[in-house]
Amino acid sequence: MPTSTFRPVAGATAPADGHVRRDGVNESFSSIRSGAGSYNTETELSALAGLFASGTTDQYSDLNRAIFVFDTSSIPDTDTIDSATLYFTPREKNDGLGGSHSICIVKPSPASPSDFANSDYNIANWDMTKQTSSDKTIASMVVDTEFSLTLNATGLSNISKTGYTYLGMVLDNDQANSAPTWVSGQNAYVGMYSADETGTTKDPRLEVTHSAASTTVSPLLLSDL
Repeated sequence: MPTSTFRPVAGATAPADGHVRRDGVNESFSSIRSGAGSYNTETELSALAGLFASGTTDQYSDLNRAIFVFDTSSIPDTDTIDSATLYFTPREKNDGLGGSHSICIVKPSPASPSDFANSDYNIANWDMTKQTSSDKTIASMVVDTEFSLTLNATGLSNISKTGYTYLGMVLDNDQANSAPTWVSGQNAYVGMYSADETGTTKDPRLEVTHSAASTTVSPLLLSDL
């Protein structure tokens, strides 16, 4: 079974990677989660996911969601997708909000695979169904050390054999729509190396194992001789 490897590319070129966010506010978790996006980027070295608390009790200033696009159209249309694994290398992290936090892989629907928009942050453009068989705790991440996540059946079904595959990274509280324990001025976030980092060794990548559909050969009948 062949394994194909896919990566985003640097800049505002398809398939891009980066993040979108709502920032510069001082509002409740429910408001920042459901509010309108105010920032987007495809050119920073880190693709960010996480939540930042303000100095006002139970209020937050920034919520980030990362987007990763992969051009998986080279997978033959008739092949079966058997398994897939995502790889990331953390560039930065912090887990200062109350409790222990994780990141979750979900499915975004940006308007473009190359040039993200503020509106791509809006919650209506995110399917928060988990796409991997497990999450990754921030505490277990090591900066500059790669880790992997295996796609579950939902994630496998969302791999496109005709175009782009979209995967996103969000904080567990964002995925579950559950406010964390607020800590003044603290945050829980990760920044993954993006395709804009020099070289490709630290880039996000998606490895997909796929197999050709089996063919059935009709038996030779005596009447055919």
